[in-house]
Amino acid sequence: TFSTYVNKLRIEHAKELLLDTNESMLSIALIVGYNDASYFSRVFMQLMDIHHQNFDADTVKYDTILAQQLFSVK
Repeated sequence: TFSTYVNKLRIEHAKELLLDTNESMLSIALIVGYNDASYFSRVFMQLMDIHHQNFDADTVKYDTILAQQLFSVK
């Protein structure tokens, strides 16, 4: 649906902000278009399968390595 698409875009932007800034979770929620921090947290958890507080550079590195292993052609 369109709302799912918009949520995915917002969460992608939020991931960048979580990695690249020291903004608070509320600030990031507002920046990406959520007026309710609790709703932002729920959507992040649904789409990422991880809580935003646990999302960091190590998570991204692990996901990248895992994706490379899954999709590498041998």
